[in-house]
Amino acid sequence: MNQKQLGILVALVVVLGGAGIVAFKNQKSDWSPDSSSSDDKVIADFPLNDVSEIAIRDKDGEVNLTKGEGGWTVKERGGYAANFDNIHELLRTVWEMEPVQTPKVGESHLGRLKLLDPAQSDDAEKAATRVEFRAGGASHTLRIGKEHMRKQQAQGPMGGGSFPDGRYVMVGDDLASISLVEATFSSVTSAAADWLNKDFIKVEKIKSITYTPAQATNAWSVTRDSDAGDYTLVDKKEGEELDSSKTSSLKYLMSSPSFVDVANDKKDEETGLDKPTKASIETFDGFSYDLSIGKQDDKEQFFLKFDVSAKIEKERKPAEGEKPEDKEKLDKEHAEKVEKAGEKLANEKKLAGTVFVVSKYTVDALMKSRGDLMKGPEKEGAAAAHGAGLPPGLNLPPGMNLPPGVNLPSVPSVPSVPPTPPVPPAPKAPAPKAEAPQATDSSAVKTPPLPSDLQKVAEEAVQKTLDEAKTEVEKAAEEAPKTDAAPKQ
Repeated sequence: MNQKQLGILVALVVVLGGAGIVAFKNQKSDWSPDSSSSDDKVIADFPLNDVSEIAIRDKDGEVNLTKGEGGWTVKERGGYAANFDNIHELLRTVWEMEPVQTPKVGESHLGRLKLLDPAQSDDAEKAATRVEFRAGGASHTLRIGKEHMRKQQAQGPMGGGSFPDGRYVMVGDDLASISLVEATFSSVTSAAADWLNKDFIKVEKIKSITYTPAQATNAWSVTRDSDAGDYTLVDKKEGEELDSSKTSSLKYLMSSPSFVDVANDKKDEETGLDKPTKASIETFDGFSYDLSIGKQDDKEQFFLKFDVSAKIEKERKPAEGEKPEDKEKLDKEHAEKVEKAGEKLANEKKLAGTVFVVSKYTVDALMKSRGDLMKGPEKEGAAAAHGAGLPPGLNLPPGMNLPPGVNLPSVPSVPSVPPTPPVPPAPKAPAPKAEAPQATDSSAVKTPPLPSDLQKVAEEAVQKTLDEAKTEVEKAAEEAPKTDAAPKQ
């Protein structure tokens, strides 16, 4: 490389580097600080550990979260336990929040930034999400407004799109406090269901299930000998055979369920729990669950409540001939198992009696009638079923079936055409061309009268058979051996 080439290369590096720096600055220009210090906080004296109430209001409604001796609860759900992780994340985000920009705007611009008070604004699309944090006698109010969107770098012909990377906020009614912050507050809503603690029962290693719907003839009970085994029918009746492919989903019934909401404020007549569908589940670990399932709501979700109990063997029975060194290890493992089972039972008992709203998927595998679990009668092959009731050799066109109980009268078969005999070679003369005998005229075939709606189908099928036979005869005649050779003397 000569000196001139090296100079050109260095110049290119400088140009490309400068372009990269400019692009980077343009990308970051929205986040450049504006008359604010990186050490400043949006709420300087935010009482992180002292907040005992949080009230959230937006255009859709309001929710109140309260901290008591047992932890955080949701007021609108009858004091049901709230999700501590979500609350802790919100409190810490507000406590750490620093302004990236502090735009100077007047009151007339609040609607554009979606920072209007939701209690006073007539335009829901311009209203903020207002969050009030109460600690003792003091309170701090934060309005969460419009999202700040960042364009994503294009990765294809459709472009890169955009995504939220911040929000405009305002403390109280102070216009000077309006800031753009990096937090998106995507999980902050006024929906009470979004703040519930979603811990639920977890049914493991099912041993038996007894299903008791309102209609007694649809009830069933199944059991199995091991966690890896298949279910058998407890009260099997003559002619019944359980279909293992239909009961396999019962092995994992409610193994990792969740719920959508709670409905303790509704009466049993509203939820259908005054006349519930019942189900009892026993596990190999000694847990027993009694489920009561109500009716569906307008979203096809079910109302459900349960009770739980367990037989926990606190003492382990040593096996015959067990070695002392093994006993200590096995006793320790059993003690840990007993402790976990006790914790599980205690946690699930706290949920017992609550009316939950669960998805259809959660209970769909359970809510099957007795007949749904059995093997059905063996069905004939598709071809046989399609041609049932037709004379031999006559099939209906695809997609057409005869009505139940309707059979067509038999149609006489078409006479077969005898094969053409070989033509002996004539001396010194070309062999005569074999002529194909005429196939039987279809008009000569007398068919019994058919129902008017199937007459045309039968005629077309017979004519097709005749045409195919004629074609085969003509083809055979054309392929007959020909020779010009004279016979041997």
